Parts: sequence; structure tokens; C-alpha cells
Amino acid sequence: MTRPVIILNTRPVIYRDVMRAGLAPLAVPVIDAPLLETRPLAVIVPRAAAFDALIFTSQIAAAFFPADEAWRATPVYAVGDATADAARRAGFSRVISAAGNARDLARVLEQNRFRRALYPSAVDVAAALDADFSCRIVRLATYRMELRGSFEPGIIQTLRAAARIVVPVFSRRSARAAATALTNAKVTAEVVAIGISATALDLDAPPPWRWHLIAREPTLAAVVDAIHPLVANPSRAIEAA
Repeated sequence: MTRPVIILNTRPVIYRDVMRAGLAPLAVPVIDAPLLETRPLAVIVPRAAAFDALIFTSQIAAAFFPADEAWRATPVYAVGDATADAARRAGFSRVISAAGNARDLARVLEQNRFRRALYPSAVDVAAALDADFSCRIVRLATYRMELRGSFEPGIIQTLRAAARIVVPVFSRRSARAAATALTNAKVTAEVVAIGISATALDLDAPPPWRWHLIAREPTLAAVVDAIHPLVANPSRAIEAA
């Protein structure tokens, strides 16, 4: 029996439907194994009148921010299109997307004359925008991402039976979580990480994958495009690393 190629989705549960829809055209098994769990924090949200902008660098931040009507009318700066869409779903009507990563967002912020922005985020962030824009950005931790160090036994069994495991990676924290869990699982399959960016892959840390590819642009669609040749022709050698 031929060993299968599978896609390992380790993103938080909130992204499951979006990931399933995006990966569906590949027609290969997707194993959902969230390694990051979202824990909302009890916070006191300041009055919207003290700010003239909101900043979101993740879909989770947009979804978990307890906004009232005044906040929903406040202009939002989002790191990318997916985060912008999440903000609109949460009821925000004035949303600007940087259509990229944290550096792109910083450039957009530099070009806009906001007075004071609130930056709801996780406890730990990759981009310290509040430090980059001293006195103009106030960061408010509204949730915590907790890492799981291992997969469930049934998932480990599935991973050990695979010939190639493709892991979409969307952040450094998810890269580290996947690295730890895959190392603990002792899989023998060829593991390929597909990063939405080089930063997300966390290449300074020793990963458990021999191969990695970087999407042509920081979108789920580009990640899916990078995965396609790996699952369409499982015997094809991987040329980039």
C-alpha cells in the first residue's frame, strides 16, 4: 500500500473553516491538529473617544476585541487582507489593509496621520508596533496563545504512516509549536514546511523539516499554490530549501 501525502494544519481552531476551504482544491487529506489555543483575557477596554485608530495584526485579535458601537466606527488598520476581512466580519466599517506583513503595516501607518491608536493583540507579539511608534500606539493584550507540545495519539499514528507531510506555517509561534510536536512524534516522513513568509518559518531556530518553501506572497492562496506541486506529484523532488 502506498504511503499517503497529507497536509498538517496546526493553526488555531478559529482558522479551521478558512483553511479547509482554501486547501480543498488540492484534494488530499488534511489533518487538523491545532497546536495553539486562544485564551481570552479579562481586560478593561478604554473609551474609543481617546483614540482615532485601531490596529489588528491577526484575525484572532479582530474577532476577540470587545468593541462597542463607537469602536466599530473607528478606522482600522489591518496587517493583511484576511485580517481586514475578519475585522469587517466583526462589524468594523472603516478598514484599511496593508496587504502584507508587519513591515508593510508599519509603512502604511507611517503614511497616515493618526493621533493615537489602540493595538489589541496577543500577550506575545512578533511585531512591537507600540515600540516603533512611541506614544502614538497603545498595545492592549486581549488574549493569550497557549502552545501544546504534542499531538493526540491518533494523529501521531496517522503522521507516522505518511510518506510526505506538508505543514503550512503562518507565524513563528506556530513554526515553533509544529517543530516541537513533530520532533516529539518521531515521524519518519519527509516533512515540508510552507511558510507564508520567511519570518513565519523562524529559520533561525533548528526545525524538524529538511525542506521549506516560501509562498510568493503572504496569502493563503499563495501558500496553497506552493503546496500544489508537492501533493500533485508526490514523487517529485523538492528543489528549494
